[in-house]
Amino acid sequence: MVSWNLKSPSGKNLQITQNKVLRYIKGWGPMVHVGQTELASEGLLNIQTRAKQLGLNHMYKTYNNSSPAYLSDNFTKVSQMHAINTRQSCSNFYTPHVNNKTLKSFFYTGVKLWNSLPQNIKLLPTLDSFKRNVKKYLLQDSLSSDCYM
Repeated sequence: MVSWNLKSPSGKNLQITQNKVLRYIKGWGPMVHVGQTELASEGLLNIQTRAKQLGLNHMYKTYNNSSPAYLSDNFTKVSQMHAINTRQSCSNFYTPHVNNKTLKSFFYTGVKLWNSLPQNIKLLPTLDSFKRNVKKYLLQDSLSSDCYM
C-alpha cells in the first residue's frame, strides 16, 4: 500500500528544499518568504500539490486503460457499477469504503482527486494535454485556496 503522507517530516523537508532552491535561483536572501504565489509565478507547484499532479497522471492512465493491470485492477468506473448517469458519474471512479489505515492509500486518495476534477479536464484526449491542463488547474486552485504546507 502506498501512502501519501507529505505532511510528514520528510515531506516538509522536501518543501523546505524546494523553497531554498527557488531562493538561490532567484538570488533572494534566506529570509525572503516563498509561498504559493512565488512558486506559481515560476510555474511551480508546491511538493504536496505536485504529488497530487503525479497521482492524477496515474489516474488518467488508469481511466484510459493505459496503466498496468496491477494498478488498473484496483479501480472501478462508476459506469461499470450501474447504468445510472448522474452529473459527472460517466467519468468518475467508484469510491471504495475504507478504514483509517487505508484512508491515505493511493487507491482511495487517487479516486477522490480524480472525482474532484472538472469534467472537461478528465475527458481530454491526450496525456500531454491532460498534464498541461491539470497543472494549470492545480496552480489556480492552490492560489485561490492559498493552501500551502
